[in-house]
Amino acid sequence: MKKEISELTEALLTLEGLLYGISADGIISDKELAKLKNWKKQHFDTIRHHPVGDLFSIIDSTTEGRILLEHEREFIEQFCQQYGACEDEDDQVLCDSIRLKGYIEGILMDKKIYEAEIRSLRTWLMERPHLKTLSVYSEILDNLENFIQGRQISSEELFYYLKEIEKEILN
Repeated sequence: MKKEISELTEALLTLEGLLYGISADGIISDKELAKLKNWKKQHFDTIRHHPVGDLFSIIDSTTEGRILLEHEREFIEQFCQQYGACEDEDDQVLCDSIRLKGYIEGILMDKKIYEAEIRSLRTWLMERPHLKTLSVYSEILDNLENFIQGRQISSEELFYYLKEIEKEILN
């Protein structure tokens, strides 16, 4: 998985993943809003020459208004998919790995694990069977399922597990 992708694509895939994680529980905390602001600041130079005026406006209104409306979430997601698109099937594992890393980061941002987030992540992973090539794919799904079923793993343990997994993805 050493294939290279552009900085723009990586930034947008990360934003898309963050968006999934941040919005999975239907609650957007101050820490999650700060993460969106930080993403914009971190990637501004990479993206500023790209047609992203609307994207930055939505991120600004979200972080100022403290809410991410459904149409705003959909716009950001569609924008990321359009401009951060993976060119061919060989890119799918790499691109979805970047999204997964962002997704997990978004879930962990508020330092709490909610069942809705875990169900959402599990569904997202199951819809991407090509990620089975990741050595941790089955283990992640097992831990998510164990949490949902109330077996063998607490929310604190799952939090620290996901934190470790997030560090390992793409390394």
